[in-house]
Amino acid sequence: MRNHRRIGVLLAWLLCFVVASVALSQTARAGGSAPPSTVFLRHLLPGLGENARQFQAFGNQPTAGNSAGLAARRADLTRQAKQAYDDQDWPNASSLYRKRLRLGDENHPSLWLALATASSRRKTADARTVETAAFIAYELNETHGADATTAKRALLLIAKGLRLQNNNLARIDLLAAMRRAYPDDDLIKHELAEASKTFGIRVRKLTVHANRFPTSACIAFNVKLGSAPDFHPADWVIFTPPVKGAAITEQNGDLCIDGLPAGHTTRVILRAGLPLQAGTTLPSETKIPVAIRDRRAQLIADVGHYLIPASSPSTIGISTVNLDKVRLKIVRIASCLPSF
Repeated sequence: MRNHRRIGVLLAWLLCFVVASVALSQTARAGGSAPPSTVFLRHLLPGLGENARQFQAFGNQPTAGNSAGLAARRADLTRQAKQAYDDQDWPNASSLYRKRLRLGDENHPSLWLALATASSRRKTADARTVETAAFIAYELNETHGADATTAKRALLLIAKGLRLQNNNLARIDLLAAMRRAYPDDDLIKHELAEASKTFGIRVRKLTVHANRFPTSACIAFNVKLGSAPDFHPADWVIFTPPVKGAAITEQNGDLCIDGLPAGHTTRVILRAGLPLQAGTTLPSETKIPVAIRDRRAQLIADVGHYLIPASSPSTIGISTVNLDKVRLKIVRIASCLPSF
């Protein structure tokens, strides 16, 4: 009986320990910053990764001195740079952070983020440094803890770098991706709404596939379509002349239409108020002529078909696209079976 009591007491203590450990773990998670949602910068901003690699190379140069002396120099420059940063001496802070990064051991997101921030606040901001240093900070953050606050700060600095270079189309694309990753962030929502309002909502690209069955045409805006559950793209589109049976869908933020007639130009009219992301809408009615060229000539047949005299009927199925005539050659093949 005593043994049973001891085992029961031990089990009770073990259960309490497990519950306490889980509670502490959850408390620690709640107190820390949640991991960030990924924004695929290399896809959104092609070429920026290579620019960042070249820019980062200045921190990979061999550094003279023993390890103890080098560590002391790094610590001293970090202290000086932080002091200049705290004093809002942006030119000096930017210069000191560059010097610190040249001493190696540069795989700290905070150093690159501080360089990007200081460079963005100079009287004459260095747009390239802002963009590339923030990009490096974002990528390092993803591999060193993935802190959401650091990620958002880096992304906003990249957006600022794009604005300083008047690359507003790429900036709106980036802010829209950030809005999808952080839907509850009011600052990102505000930045996207203001950028869209200032630089206008416009058609960015029209992609037509005439040879698909049915034909396909996708209209991409500089701000992606809205994604509310009650959003129905067909409610916002009119065709001139009317097109029966056309399917209108949202695909990856684009407006796609399947079934426009080949060999014709259809005027696609988008109604004012078409919902877009971040609460923005199409400000006015937009008319887009969509030309679907004739499909290329095609002959679709079973080229391995055999006509057997005993078969009934002796037919060959052939489908054509934009062909008036087909020349058909039937060849007699002698029997190759051995005779006995």
